[in-house]
Amino acid sequence: MVLAYLSIGEAESYRYYFDVAWLDDVGDPGAGAPAFLGPTNPDWEGNYKARYWLRAWQRVLFGNASGPDRSYLDRIIDAGFDGVYLDIVDAYEFWGPSEIGGNDERRRAPADMIKLVRRLAKYARQTRGASGFLVVPQNGAGIIDPETYPDAGNPDNEAARQRRAYFKAIDAIGAEDTFYFGGRVENNGLHPQRFTIELLDAFAAAGRSVLAIDYLTQRGQDRSFLGSGVGARLRPVRLAAGAR
Repeated sequence: MVLAYLSIGEAESYRYYFDVAWLDDVGDPGAGAPAFLGPTNPDWEGNYKARYWLRAWQRVLFGNASGPDRSYLDRIIDAGFDGVYLDIVDAYEFWGPSEIGGNDERRRAPADMIKLVRRLAKYARQTRGASGFLVVPQNGAGIIDPETYPDAGNPDNEAARQRRAYFKAIDAIGAEDTFYFGGRVENNGLHPQRFTIELLDAFAAAGRSVLAIDYLTQRGQDRSFLGSGVGARLRPVRLAAGAR
């Protein structure tokens, strides 16, 4: 199975849809930028936070199956991919409630992200007829946690409702730096993120595969991980570089 990378939470200046006229002289969104284009991601050159709940951005992602403005997901389906690997799903943390570290621009950002993933999945499987199309988000496991919905009258009930809807749409979840966590880009020490693992256990219990993605280049680190007991029930898979 081959999945296509698709960032749904950020716009990328090196993609076909991006117009450099959206940017000012220093590379920030200018007066001519669409409303969905947010601030620059300082950690990744050429990436811009996207207001993913806006229809203009969603039209870039899916819904136009032909012509010069053919959408991103349609291009992926037409190319024959088995599914999509959705990145920057955790963008809800940036735009969402301050209680989870967001800027409060969109208090309902977590629910909006689940809605977007559901719409993408439905479009691929039903509208485009790719019934077995796989949808695999990366990161953002906290989207099913009650603390993510502070405005709900009953956060536990709201999280359970969102969880059911999300699990129906996705086939798996990828989680970066769950076991080898730290400030380095790669080869951090073994530092399992217990809270994240508990959330991922809920995905697994619902029958959704969990892909634990840690960046190791030093010989023997994966063996020490498996031998530690933390990864005893996991099966290691080495992936090709350059996924992004």
